[in-house]
Parts: sequence; C-alpha cells; structure tokens
Amino acid sequence: MDIYQPLVSIVIPVYNTELYIKECLTSIVQQSYRNIEIIIIDDGSSDKSGYICDEFANRYKNIFVFHRDNHGVSDARNFAIDVANGEYLIFVDSDDYIAQNMCEKLISIVNAYNIDFVICGNYNVSTIGTRKRNIFSKSCKFQGEAFNREICEATLGLIGEKLRTPNKLDRLTPIWARLYKTEIIKKNNIKFIDLYKLPSECLQFNYEYCMYAESGYYLNEPLYYYRRNTQMSVTKPFRHDLWDKWHWWIQYMDKFLKEHHASSYHWDAYYSRICHSVIPLGGNALKLNSFNEQIKEIKLFLNQPIYTIAFKKINVSLMPVHWRVFFCVARNKRIYLFFLMTWCMRKILMLKKS
Repeated sequence: MDIYQPLVSIVIPVYNTELYIKECLTSIVQQSYRNIEIIIIDDGSSDKSGYICDEFANRYKNIFVFHRDNHGVSDARNFAIDVANGEYLIFVDSDDYIAQNMCEKLISIVNAYNIDFVICGNYNVSTIGTRKRNIFSKSCKFQGEAFNREICEATLGLIGEKLRTPNKLDRLTPIWARLYKTEIIKKNNIKFIDLYKLPSECLQFNYEYCMYAESGYYLNEPLYYYRRNTQMSVTKPFRHDLWDKWHWWIQYMDKFLKEHHASSYHWDAYYSRICHSVIPLGGNALKLNSFNEQIKEIKLFLNQPIYTIAFKKINVSLMPVHWRVFFCVARNKRIYLFFLMTWCMRKILMLKKS
C-alpha cells in the first residue's frame, strides 16, 4: 500500500542573512521527504543572500526564488502563501535550520491521524550552547474542546491553572516548527499582519489559524533549530511605537473576537494577554535616557482604561508569589514600585542570560 505523500511548501523569507542562509538551505534540500517545493522570498537583501539563494535554485529544480523590494517579513510570507502549491506549509527563518527528517516526521503524523496542525519541539541555538525546548512533556493529540483549550486559547493567553506557569506564555507563539494545512489558510484568508502595526505577527497568525483548525498534534521531538538572537532584547533601543502597536492589536482583537462570537474563555485569554503586555512595555520604558522619561512612559500605558478592565479579569492569586506581586502593583497603578520591580526583573534576566 502506497503511503500518501502530499506536496509540502517550505517558505523562507530572506533578508541579509548571508552568514546563515547556506546552512538553512542545505538542511532543507537534504530532507528525507522528497515531495517538497522551496519558496524563497528575497526581501530586498543588500548583502549576498540573494546571490546565494540563486546559486541553490540553479542546482535544485524545486527551489523558487522571488527577488522583491523590501516590504517586511509579513508581506514576504503572505506573497509566498499566495504562490504556494503545496497541500501543507512549513515556515523556516533564514537564519535557522531543520533536522533532515523534519518533513517526513510531520507528514507521518498527518497520515496517521488526519491532523490540521502539527507542532514539534525545537533546539534553541545560541553562542552559549544548544538547549532542547519542549512545549508539552510528551507527544499528544488534541481534538475538539481539548484543541480549543490547550492550543487555540493558550496561544492567545494564559487563564485558569495555566497562570501558575506564566513563563510559558509564549510557548505556542512561534510559526516555525509547525506544519499548517494550506487550504485552511487560503480558504479563510488568514494573513500575516505587518509588524508596523502590531507587536507580534506570529501570535496573531497562529491564533487565527487555530480558530479555523479542528485538530492538532504535538510531537515531543526537537526537529527545528532556532537560532536565538545574540543581541539580547534588553540591549536594543527604546521603541517609540510599542504602546501604539499594542493599542492597535487590542482594538483589532476586540473586533475579531466579537465577529467570531468567541467564547468567554477566549475573551479571558485576550484580557490575560493584555495584562501580560505590561512586561515588554515596562522593559521598553526602562530604555529611555532619564528617570523622568521612564516614569512618564510607564504612566502612559498603565493609566490606559483597558488595563483597569483587563486586570479585573485575571486571577493573579494563581500565580507564583513574585508574579502575583508584580501584577498587583501594575493593577493598582503603583508607578514607582512598578518601575523598581521591572528594573529588578530585567537585571535578573540579564544575569540568567549572561
């Protein structure tokens, strides 16, 4: 009996990654699963990335390179989705690489269980070593309400018992190390939203995809090698538009949830995500040059009416003590204490990553 081998489209947006793109493409062309097309979007690279991609395309007939002006990673991925012919989609960042049997493993799950969404573990690769990262403790299948609660809702935000481990907030956010069904994306016109508008295009894409998918599978095996940025976020400059992006996302999601008649659980997850946004917003404020500017920025977002609403929805008593105190400080708008706790948390983060 022949095993079904659907075409898989592997999408790679490329922008100035000449140091890593060869390793990335080599890992893909050497896949044990052969029925793949490789769609590369050169998003206006100014280094040798585009040239390297063309070299690979000249050697492998299943590589298709599109050179375009720079419009950002979201636009590049949307373009690739439009031209993709595969029944399934995999997104790979051009500075990452994948295990030789990744496609084969993910498609075997599809064939075995007829799944809409397959997720695998990954390795975090950095200058200080390679670390295995799992989302769940074991391989597991999710359908119906289990898929809705454990994958879809949990992608948006943490509620209930999940608040006991707030460090797992973004474990379902990435779009890499996943296999998507192309039909679900195209039929429902799911698009990546430009990063000029919102803080995380991956969070939004995954959540909307899960709203239309009906089943998922987590494979507890690391098959994707994610190269962590060696420039820590705490060293990056102040982002003047970060609150504007969160504000845009809040309005967008409020409309989206209403239009899709989302359950109370999803609304709670939405409010939970809003509450957790004070973490990156606080860290961003600390990058300003003066204490007065930092306090002014913290007041700007903590005094927004949406936080008064959101903090009434989240049960902080379920959180670990230090997180509980931090969110109570934010909820009560204790500006100077919030500044101090954020400063301490960032210092601890720097020590852990040094």
